[in-house]
Amino acid sequence: MSTSTLFPEPTTPSTGPLANLEPHLVWLQRSTQPEAAAARRRVNAWYQDFPDPDGQLAAKLTSTRDEVYYVALDELYVHQALRRLEPDVRYEEGGQGPDFRVYHDGRQVLAVEVLSLFLRPEWARQARRHGELTDRLNRTFRPQGYFLHVEVLVQDPSRNLPLKALTRAAGAFLEELPEPQVATAAYENGQPLPWGDVERDGSYVRFEALPMRPNAAALADPDARIVGMGPVIGGPVDSHERLKERLNAKRKKPYILDPGVPYVLAVGNHDPFCNDLQLLMAIYGRDWETLIGGREPLWQDEQKFRGFFGIGKGEPPYHTRFSAAAVINGAVLFHHPRTMEWLVFDNPHARVRLPDGLLAATHRFQALDVSRWGWRPPRPLP
Repeated sequence: MSTSTLFPEPTTPSTGPLANLEPHLVWLQRSTQPEAAAARRRVNAWYQDFPDPDGQLAAKLTSTRDEVYYVALDELYVHQALRRLEPDVRYEEGGQGPDFRVYHDGRQVLAVEVLSLFLRPEWARQARRHGELTDRLNRTFRPQGYFLHVEVLVQDPSRNLPLKALTRAAGAFLEELPEPQVATAAYENGQPLPWGDVERDGSYVRFEALPMRPNAAALADPDARIVGMGPVIGGPVDSHERLKERLNAKRKKPYILDPGVPYVLAVGNHDPFCNDLQLLMAIYGRDWETLIGGREPLWQDEQKFRGFFGIGKGEPPYHTRFSAAAVINGAVLFHHPRTMEWLVFDNPHARVRLPDGLLAATHRFQALDVSRWGWRPPRPLP
């Protein structure tokens, strides 16, 4: 087990939020808010229980690359969640995967491989460019009685936002605003809040001024962030396709497993667009409704409509060595672990069924009777 403390308590008070482009790790390292202090205690305790003799996980947990950081955090969280149920959890036993093997009285009872799903890459890049604008405006402008809402209406995807020009335009917009109480009175009489559209280099940006309350805390805080960004990304959601690709990549791993032990793929879900419907399509395919008795299979045996487990018309059993997929929703650091949500999806073709109580599950999609599947009632995590 590890003995070092990854995240000591900061000596300099820091209670402000992260800038958009700051690595998420910084909040854990620097913030002195009570929530951050509690998160440090949890992560330090989890890490002390984790076998990391060469420090590889520690290096990832202190990475300034958010995806590396969250992949490591997913592994750390799954390890401690498994240990709550069975204390004998072995990491990469024998120097090979899967990530975790769980033992009870010296007998292996579960194998778990962990993976992570993130926001669609091009959307993440777009959000980062808009975050750069928000951070720049927050560094430039101090509280003067208004919050500034910024929305990018149109942007040439081949070009970055013209930051300098938009900063000048924002300054000019703020200088022309009336006193906040005047804007508030006009709004209460049915007038719109002050707003203005700006076109620069093919980008169309809307500024909207939101008057602060007379006693707003931001008025007395010179470091307050007064700029917020509106919707910045959009388009067809493909989370189910990307999740299925991630699951299939794990299928190809040549791990040597006891064929009588349940094998689960655990997914840390960091994609805000990957909702329950996306999960059902990724795991069971377009014909997932046949499991709940909604209709007969429609899609025939077409690969593009299959889910990872597959239930479509004419499909033979496949991926039978996987007992279930478990999807973990909820940010590990910013909420208490008891608010985490574990969605467990059973494999209809599993060679070995996942027994009840062997894995944390707040909701479980499984057979309710001989012909119908559905969600089991929610249960609190241990």
